[in-house]
Formats: sequence, structure tokens, C-alpha cells
Amino acid sequence: MHSRRDFLKFVGLAVSGLCFKSSLASDVKNVNNNQLNILLITADDMAYDTPGCFGGNIPNVTPNLDRLAGQGMIFKKAHVNVAVCTPSRSVIQTGRYQHNNGVMEFQLIDNKVPTLTECLHDDGYLNGIIGKATIGGHGPNFENFGDTYKGHWDYLIAGDIDNNFGRNPQLFYEQSNGFFKKANSLGKPFFLMANSHDPHRPFFGSEKEKKNWWIAKSNPAPSKIFTEEEIKVPPFLPDLPEIKKELAQYYSSSRRCDDSIGQVLKSLDDNGLTENTLVMFLSDNGMAFPFAKTNCYLFSTRTPWIIRLPGKIEPGSINESDFISTVDYMPTVLDAVGVKKPEGMDGRSFLPLLKGKPQFDRDAVFTQYNAGSGYVNYNGHGPYRFFTMRCIQTERFGYIFNPWAVTDRHFHTDTHHGLTFSAMKKAAEKDPQLKARISMLMQRTLEEFYDFKNDPAARRNLINDSVYFEKINELRNRLKNWMIETNDPALKAFEQRADVNELEKFMSKQESSSNEYWKGRIAEYKNTIINWENKSSTGIFNIKFKKKADLRVVVRSWGGKTVFDSRTLKEDRLVVDISNYPKGEYIMVLWINEKNLVKKISYQ
Repeated sequence: MHSRRDFLKFVGLAVSGLCFKSSLASDVKNVNNNQLNILLITADDMAYDTPGCFGGNIPNVTPNLDRLAGQGMIFKKAHVNVAVCTPSRSVIQTGRYQHNNGVMEFQLIDNKVPTLTECLHDDGYLNGIIGKATIGGHGPNFENFGDTYKGHWDYLIAGDIDNNFGRNPQLFYEQSNGFFKKANSLGKPFFLMANSHDPHRPFFGSEKEKKNWWIAKSNPAPSKIFTEEEIKVPPFLPDLPEIKKELAQYYSSSRRCDDSIGQVLKSLDDNGLTENTLVMFLSDNGMAFPFAKTNCYLFSTRTPWIIRLPGKIEPGSINESDFISTVDYMPTVLDAVGVKKPEGMDGRSFLPLLKGKPQFDRDAVFTQYNAGSGYVNYNGHGPYRFFTMRCIQTERFGYIFNPWAVTDRHFHTDTHHGLTFSAMKKAAEKDPQLKARISMLMQRTLEEFYDFKNDPAARRNLINDSVYFEKINELRNRLKNWMIETNDPALKAFEQRADVNELEKFMSKQESSSNEYWKGRIAEYKNTIINWENKSSTGIFNIKFKKKADLRVVVRSWGGKTVFDSRTLKEDRLVVDISNYPKGEYIMVLWINEKNLVKKISYQ
């Protein structure tokens, strides 16, 4: 049960979403027809307990987030439904689980699935996105031609060349400021999604960042840089020097993320929009370290979720009991602004919680994982990419189903590419316990069961402990019912989990379907481009294609200035002319349909 002081206290609001919208409008007089504005700010790979307001044990990492939390409400049991970037964000955009929105890995959202931006557009909202834009948008032109594609992004500045790869606080201010001014000039309410690429790898100060010239040369240092001496290692990782070194880089990147968040909020305030804007912040998944991101553990999916609405949300409010997750974001927002919700969403609005009303069936969360980007590339594919997982977590326990674990797969994701996993493997040569833990990470068991209250790091799998058999069966049944209700393709494998052949058949089908999809995408790219010049003595670069495509080229200087930006629809060539600018090296980004490539070019 909640104590009343832990709820948000809305004053004078009626029960329905439509009444909420009307009541709010009567309190606020501004240029956007009194409709509620929506600002969603996301971090990329920030752990639940990194912000101080969520119990972070390293001080002064997120002063802006801590301030935001003090002005609003935090949810202690908030989760994402899948702990990897694009699939996670696709759930936000659709209110549907992966298997119901088409984004089983890094595909586009199914064109038949309504999106949040479509619904808001139809109600007169101006939609904008700044920073990381890979959220599984509809159709072939999502990342390139935001105002022409089905998803209705009216203002799109992707987190690559346009946004200095989503890691520049000053650009977040300037670009959000441009969007807010546009909304004000048009007299429209808005939805803005501001997505930092921090603290995603490569971390600030890492060797990988230094090798990625387009990131290292384009972005400032964070306002505070953390040292190894300040680091406390999370419980799911061993305490090793190289791990502390990488964690210091992670926390420095998290501070730069917070710097960017502060600039977006400052821009909102400078435009006089704070009082009428519902602000939410969350991270798309846990930190990019082993046993966190790309898994279904507690540290994988738990997210720091903050909500602010001045005058309606009591500052410093805390909800410690109710599970909410990203599948609930779209229905909640539509409920809050009084827009009709499309049929078929898996999530449900938690607006009643924001009004201080109880909501039933908020005692658990369902999460999943299918595949990451570890083996996906545009030249071919590695061995296995799919590591299907399904999970239910309650206040105390967590049950995970791993159909891949009885096959010949060995777990691999991008969280294994840094200093931490290398240090773990080296230390494991002399540490049998660590060796066993790495073996568990790589191979798993068909089922896992943890007492997260007493073992949040998931170090002791209790699946064979007879003391918990009743609870294990209870969670198995709840997971099965969820799979039935959501039409999960993994249901048959779950029901026949004792049959190794059935599990292998299921996994092979997932892999085969994915391969066919990506082979088609790779073939499309290879059959499109003929020639892409990267050196010129005249400042003119020619790019030719085998067939007409939707194209965009952006060229920027090392200092971040855009010197060329051209978008064309259904053309077979582009001429890039930077002859009016000084000779030297530049960064060129080429988009073919919705995929982009980055190249360093030389004007000599």
C-alpha cells in the first residue's frame, strides 16, 4: 500500500484523460492552445542507480537529474521492457512489446502499427526528435526525411553528424531551442524526444573513443571527470583495477549526459514553456557492462524514471510500490493529453497513479530480449545473434526463460568489447568462482530464478532449490499467461521447454527469419552505390548509384560547422560542393534510404 505522501497530488483533476486535459488547459494560458506539451528525455545505457536521486553511491554525477527529481516524482520500480537501444525505444513509440511492433532486433516498426507521433500529429502536435533517432521508425525515410515519412517527425536532428553524435550539451540547447521557438511560432503543442548518446560506449576518455575520430574531435569534455579512486564497483561486477578504470569513464560520460539534460531543461525554461510541459526522463536500458545491458536481470531493465509537471506533481514525490514500464509510456501520454488511444497496445496508462489513485496489477513487470547488434554488420553475419529470453520480475523474485541456453550458442553482445570483460576473463584464469560466473554468463541454463531482494546482482540461481518450487511455478504460470495474452512466438518453446529439439527448432527459426531480413537489406545497399569519392583537389565530390534512392549527404568541419547538407528523393547521383570552404579534412555522412555511412573526406 502507498502512503498518501508518496503519491503525486493533482489538484482539481477529473478521472478521465479528457477531463485531465481540459482541467489543465484552464490553468495555463499560452500560445499553444492551452494543450499540454510533452518532453521526453532519454539517456543511452545509464544504470538505474547512477543518478544520486535513485541512490547512486558516487556523488555529484547527475546534479541536473537530481534537481529534476526534486521538482517532481520518481518511480522506484520502473523498467524498460527490453534492455537494448532500438528495440527498447520502439516499445516507447508504440506501446507494444517487441513481438507485436515488428522490432525483434533492429528492424523498422511494422507499418500497420500506430505510433505515438502519428497519434499526436493527428491531434495537432508538432513532433521533434534530437539526438539518437534509431527507435525503429516507420518506413524507408525515418532517419533522413523526418517530415515526409509516416511517423510524422516534423523536426528531426539525428544524433550523428547533425548533433555531434548526441554528446554535445551546447548543441542540445541550440537545437531544442530551435524546436521550442518553432512550436511557439506555429502556436502548436509539442512532443519533443531529446536523446543523449551518453553514456553509451565509447566512453569519454577511452581508447575506443580516441580511435573514433568523429566523436573524440567533435565533443567537449564533461563538466566533471571522474577518477578510479572515486569509483565503487556495482555488485554484479568484480572489483578489478581495469574495471574501475572503465567505470570512471562511464561515470564521466554519465556526467556529460547530465550536462546535456541540463541544457534541454534550460532551453525549455528560457522559452517560457516549463509550466505547461510534462517532462519525463528515463534510460533505455542498464549500463553497457556484463550482466546488465542486453539481459533480463534487475540491473538490465530497471530504469531511473522521473516525471515533472509544475503545479500538478508534488515536488519530491516517490512511488515505491508500483511497477511501470516503457510499454505504458504511450498510453499514459495519450491519456494525459486526451488523445484517443489506438487499439492493440499492450501497455496501459498509469495516469491514475499520477492522480494519487491505486491501480491493480502493478506488482510485476514482463521483460524480454531477442538479439543485439553484436553480430549484425553490412558485409555479412557472424555465427549466432539471437539469444531469446523472457522474464517476469516481482518485488522480490525474478524468473527467466532462456530457450537458447540448451543449444550450442555462446552469449555475445557489445557489452563484451570493453576493458571490463577482458579483465574478468584474465582474472578468471586464477579465480575459479569468477570463471564459473563467466561460464554462467556465456552459456546460462534453461531457467533462472533469483531472490532479487537478497541477491540483486543475480549471483545465485535458485531454480533447483526445493524451498522455492511453489514460487517458481507461480511465476512460470504468470509468464505463460502473459505470453498467451500478447501472442508471443516463444510460447510453444516455453510450453515444450523439456524438449531440446523443439527449443533448437524455435531458435533456428528466429535466426533464419532474421538472416533473410538482413540479407535483403544488405543486398539493397550493395546494389545501390557505385562510387563514393573521398579525395578531391577542387572541393567537388561525386557520388553515383546503380538505381534511384532517397539520399542525403551532410558535410561538417572538425569544429562541427555544417558546410553542406542536401536531401534528394529518388535520385541516382549527388554532387557535393565544398569548394567555398578552406581546404582540409571534413566529415561526410551519406544516407541511402534509412541507413547511413560515415567517411572522412579530404579536400586538398
